[in-house]
Amino acid sequence: MESSPQRIDVQQTRESVTSNSAVNGFTGSVGNTPLIYLKTLSELTGCKIYGFQNPGDSVKDRAADVSRIKPGGTVVDGTAGNTGIGLAHVCRARGYECVSAIICAIPYENPLSYNHQAKEYAEKLENAIWIDQFENTANSSTGGTLAGVGNRTQIWFVDSPGSVLYEYVTSGGNLVERSLSSVTEEISQGRVTSNLGTFVDYLTGALHIWDEEAISMSYQLLDTESLYISASSALNVSKVVTILCDGAHRYPSRLFSKKCLRKYAVLD
Repeated sequence: MESSPQRIDVQQTRESVTSNSAVNGFTGSVGNTPLIYLKTLSELTGCKIYGFQNPGDSVKDRAADVSRIKPGGTVVDGTAGNTGIGLAHVCRARGYECVSAIICAIPYENPLSYNHQAKEYAEKLENAIWIDQFENTANSSTGGTLAGVGNRTQIWFVDSPGSVLYEYVTSGGNLVERSLSSVTEEISQGRVTSNLGTFVDYLTGALHIWDEEAISMSYQLLDTESLYISASSALNVSKVVTILCDGAHRYPSRLFSKKCLRKYAVLD
């Protein structure tokens, strides 16, 4: 005698899925991303390695604190890339205008730097806020990720050529002049910013990763895990749980250009 097929309560299933897994739009998914088990690297290292990434493909999705402006206001910041993209996502979802000042090749100390230009522009507007990503200690992305996570666990800082922070951490606070450049343009830092400064002296330690290693890891993760991540994310994949800072979609002309990689001596 054949048994009757089990009847599925479609409405109950929908409610269960909604209550257990659904989030409220784009902003609801920021910071609520699942951990991704990196199977191949875990097997190679003998430990379980996980990573996570925000819906806008960058840790900078978390940068927008717009509680000080009224609906319809304007969010302004100076950005060379990911912060501006993250702010644009969040502002669109919440009904704010977003303005990004982008002047990349001017040092921070110069009044014409995009950071200072953004501040001056925001001051001219009504109902506007300047994010000030580098010096705002409430910022949970630019340097704030490191500080926020590090308050809860031991954490190692991973740095690239062209950044002075590795030397700063390992020397006990000696800030040297920038002398190298890196294909990982989005993370090389020439100074200790205010938000990073709240925690940098309490790091467990620091590691220096050359471009060749970062590019190789980025390619490996694409090949073995189907993860299209940037070189800055590839730098991080060395511990049990890491942050996949951003995807590779914004850097194809650097990460996958033989001409560019030869410029940075990654390829012969």
